[in-house]
Amino acid sequence: MVRIVVLVAVAVSTLAAVACGGGSGDRNGLITIHRIDLEDAELNPFYFLNPSPANDYPDVVAEVNGVAVTGDELASRQVALELTRRQWSGEFADNFPDEVVRQEIEKNEAADPLQELVDEELERQAVIRLGLLPTDEEAMAAAREQQRMSDEAIANAPAEQREIMLQTMDQIGAPSGDWGADSEWVERFREARGLVKLRQGQCAMKLPTPGELSYVGGYDCSAFLAQERESADIVYHVRWAG
Repeated sequence: MVRIVVLVAVAVSTLAAVACGGGSGDRNGLITIHRIDLEDAELNPFYFLNPSPANDYPDVVAEVNGVAVTGDELASRQVALELTRRQWSGEFADNFPDEVVRQEIEKNEAADPLQELVDEELERQAVIRLGLLPTDEEAMAAAREQQRMSDEAIANAPAEQREIMLQTMDQIGAPSGDWGADSEWVERFREARGLVKLRQGQCAMKLPTPGELSYVGGYDCSAFLAQERESADIVYHVRWAG
């Protein structure tokens, strides 16, 4: 049975600013945290805070089998959600029917970024436990192939797009030299390949739900994750108010 314990991890004073990601104590003395108000924040398109709004989340918001989910990760995930919301409210609104735009914005607002991070850590640990990580050699080859494709795309792009692509590569931390010789980058490829194998073997193909007007394919891992939670030791240090 999953053990989910809600702990008071920080003093109320550390989480005083609700609008900036902070929270307040409920009548049981537990700390409730809220979404960061990013509506008027200046954000760049690389899923990072720029400039960074006040983030008063605790250093660790949850633990999954002893592995920390950090407040910074939770803040960054909300930036990604906010950038997606802005796309649907802006450029996408001109290219999709109003009902599709409304539905996608509702999905965005209903997302639980804390639970998403917990579930992703469960998947990461399952990849390792089930022995799905490729070898270093396979990951090196994948990294070098991706570098070849990236270099080719950048070389063939118009000058203005080329500059944006180069900035993007810098923001995501792509090595300036041989990708296959960069241990951190190779490990990213190992984890990504392992995750694909996990989802192919353990998850169902995602199908459109009744009434869904826009559909993006992929995998539905809800049943697998529910099973993982049953045997996981998940500790929440905060209560998420959405």
